[in-house]
Amino acid sequence: MTGIALVNAGLKVTILERASAERRSGAALQVDSGERDVSTTAKHLRKTASGGVRSVEAWSSIEARLRSEAKTNPQIDLRFDTRIQIVHQDDEAAWVITDKGEKFSG
Repeated sequence: MTGIALVNAGLKVTILERASAERRSGAALQVDSGERDVSTTAKHLRKTASGGVRSVEAWSSIEARLRSEAKTNPQIDLRFDTRIQIVHQDDEAAWVITDKGEKFSG
């Protein structure tokens, strides 16, 4: 959801996901139950995550909609099976290094 919100704000995003690209099942939750944040981004995220349904759903259903949105958006680089080994920052930037030695900074 954060990646989608950042892209909607005009940023290019890289999402490093520890999980594999295979879908998993999980807990159930309700996403579109509140209207506290009525910003355009919040409404878009609630609609994307909930599929417009106001009921409790399996996490796998919600995750599938978010994943689909991320995978089809050219401004999001979604990388699965990526384990972060090191996190650093200084006054100029923050960066991570993966277990494969890749460095991502922002």
